[in-house]
Amino acid sequence: MNNTDAMAVYDTSLKQQGSRPPAHTAEAACVPQQNQRQSTVKNILEDINAGKALEAEQIQRAETLREVDGELKSVAIEMLENRVSPDRIILKLSNIIMHLSDDKVFYKKVQALVHKNYSDR
Repeated sequence: MNNTDAMAVYDTSLKQQGSRPPAHTAEAACVPQQNQRQSTVKNILEDINAGKALEAEQIQRAETLREVDGELKSVAIEMLENRVSPDRIILKLSNIIMHLSDDKVFYKKVQALVHKNYSDR
């Protein structure tokens, strides 16, 4: 086979394989590794970004908890100084928590416990 025939065979196989080099060439062996590296780098970057977003969310939650904690403490201290009953303090604090977290189920549970406590007396 002369050089012209070899090129014709190579060109035919490129067309048959969708313009990819034949599988037995060194170039073909590198293509999957490049795709794999790009995919791995992309996955690593996505993981880093997801980690940063999660960290930012956790920082925001911690700040919110500090604010809520401070507000609850100041309300509780003020109510204790005014000699408000513990049940009313619990209701007030649970009301604050409900409004800050939009957790109406929590508030109803606390309210039911306080009312049960009143009825047991």
